[in-house]
Formats: sequence, C-alpha cells, structure tokens
Amino acid sequence: MSSATIRSRKVFYVMGFDPRGVKYYYMLLKWEAARRAKRDESNIKIGRMDPVWEHGDRCRCRFEMDDSPVDVDYEILSIDDIITAYFHSGTVNRLLHGLYAATMLFLSGIFFKFCRHYWPFALFSAFPVVALILGGVVSYSLGGFLSAIVLGTDALWGTLLFATVPAALFLYALARWDERLYVLYVLNIFSFVYEMSNGKHPELDDRIGRFAERIRTVVDEGQTDEILVASHSAGTLVAIHVLAEVIRNLPGQPSTRLSLLTMGAQHNVAFYPSASKLRADITELAESPDLLWVDVFSYQDPINAGHFDPVEQLGLKPRQRCNPQLVSSRFPIALLPDTYKKIRYSFFRYHMQFLMANETGRGFDYFHVLGSNRPFGMEYFEVDRRCRKRPGDG
Repeated sequence: MSSATIRSRKVFYVMGFDPRGVKYYYMLLKWEAARRAKRDESNIKIGRMDPVWEHGDRCRCRFEMDDSPVDVDYEILSIDDIITAYFHSGTVNRLLHGLYAATMLFLSGIFFKFCRHYWPFALFSAFPVVALILGGVVSYSLGGFLSAIVLGTDALWGTLLFATVPAALFLYALARWDERLYVLYVLNIFSFVYEMSNGKHPELDDRIGRFAERIRTVVDEGQTDEILVASHSAGTLVAIHVLAEVIRNLPGQPSTRLSLLTMGAQHNVAFYPSASKLRADITELAESPDLLWVDVFSYQDPINAGHFDPVEQLGLKPRQRCNPQLVSSRFPIALLPDTYKKIRYSFFRYHMQFLMANETGRGFDYFHVLGSNRPFGMEYFEVDRRCRKRPGDG
C-alpha cells in the first residue's frame, strides 16, 4: 500500500439492526464529531444530509485533523424499511419468529460454539430466551396460586386457565417497555441475522445487490483517493455480502483503494450449518489482495464476536490469506475513567462506542479513521498487509 497523502475519501456506512434509521446516524455523526473536535481542537465540518439515490443519503464533510485536510463524502446505505418491518409485525409475530430463530440457534449447536469461542456473546444470545422462560414460570406459578384460591384446586386445567392473565400481562409489558427490556428487540435481531445468514431474506438480498452496484459505480468513476465501507454490529454481515459482490464483479484491479472496516462484528453466526453463502463471501474477501479488511472488536462488549478470526475459527480454506486484520478497540483506555465506569455495564451504549468520540487519543478512534490523510489500514492500525499462501500451495 502506498503512503501517498489522502485528500478525498468516500465512505459508505452500513448500519446495524437499529430502527432509529438514517437520521439518527447522521445526527450521531454530527454530535460525536463535535465532541471529538473539542478534544484536540481539530476542525471537523459535517455538511447537510441529502438523498443521493433511492437507498442512500450522504453529507459532504471536511476533516482538518492532520497536516493536510481531507474531504469526506459520507454516505449512509439504508435498510430502514427492512428493519422497521420487524417492529411493525405485531408482538405475537415478533415473538414467534424470534423464538424460531432462537430455537435454531440451539438446535444447530452454534450456541455452544459461541460459548467456546466468546462466552459473553453466548450470554447475550441466551438472554431473551432466559427472560421468556422466567416469564413463563412466573405466569404458571401465579396461575396455580390463583386456581387454588378461586377454584380450590391446583389441577393443570385450572392452572393453565388462570395463567393466561399473568402471561398476557407479561407479553404486554414486553411490548410496552421493550425499549428498556430489549427482549423482543434481541429476538428481532435473531430473526434478521438468521434469515440473512441462511438465505431466507430475498428483499435484503436484492438490497445488497443494489448496494454493490452503487459502490461499483463509484469505483468505476475513480474520482476519490480512497473508498471505505464502514459497518457496525449486524450491519457487518450486510457489508461482507456487499463487498464480496463488488470484488467478484470488478473487471480488474481497482484504480481506487478499496477497504472494509467492520466494527463490533457478529460474523460468528457463519457457524450456522446452512450459512454457506456467508462463509463463501468471507472466503472471497479473505483471499482478495485488492481489498484491505480491518475488523475492530472489543473484549468488553458482549454484543460483538470478540477476538474472532473467521478464517481460522470457521475452518475456511482461502487460496491465500490477505484478510481480515483483527484490531482491538481498547475502549478502557480510549475513554476517560468516569465515562468508562458509567457505560461499562450499559451494554447497548457500550456497543455504540465504536461510532462515538475517542476521549484520550489512545485506542480506536473512528473519526481519525474517517479524517486521516494517511491511507486506511497499515499506517493507522499498523497491520500486516502481506497476503500469505495456504500451506502446501507453494
């Protein structure tokens, strides 16, 4: 990779499973850019967000952080409509689809692989199931108690009859206060990830194809020094599929640097036996010398896969190993002690830190990635960019 100075950078941001949508992520970019600029008196200007095509909105930004400014064209690729459909499908439907996905998580055996590779993610995966089991046990117990008082019997039919009332109240509480309980929300994530990983979401597959066409158009135009696809949480799975589609259809080596940044990734769901396309796309990116893929993880974040090397852990066999490069976020030193103490056990807030301002100048700094005048990857992360052939391939 050349050490030439970057003067313009095109960023495609792929959001995770979040119903707050494009407007929220644009405002987050503005808020956190202002916070980050105050830390070392950098000058970061975030322009107005405008639609650029049917599934993308962008803003023109200018970062003056190093000894030369960088113009950043920041485009958010939208799956808002696909995500909000999960939240508008009704409580019972969300519950049933989420339970089906959770059941497949256990029956496929990948929950136990989660336990072996990064147990905090396994606990996060088990949380909604445990909550529902506890709710069922409490409802059943209350049903037996009420049956004994009203009917004078604890027969099964009486227990089940009276259990319907506390069970209905429990479901109402899930729907009414899920922004605090997160039970249905996590079940929705299960459904989304399961359907995407197992090729059961044709609408999302079509959107991925549209995203790939959009990125290829920008690559072909060659009007920017660097193209970076940045993604977070479950959006990293979408980004992997998109970049694999782009790489497969490039006529030759791209004239513009092409990079992928995954943050707080969940690509360990490729353990699903039927997730063959996801594994194939990871392999495609792993062996591509025309792409630099950096995966930033956090040891303290239970919503990401942790230090998960998909090539090694999934047993993939790329012809040569070029990607991904794994980098720790080091959030405990990237945040001030008071901030770290405040958010350490606020798991969803902690998970968002990948996209938020660095407070100390150490550890991962998303805004330095966006605005650095150095090429993405080797200079900033100090990663080993060399491709390595598979043993036995010469």
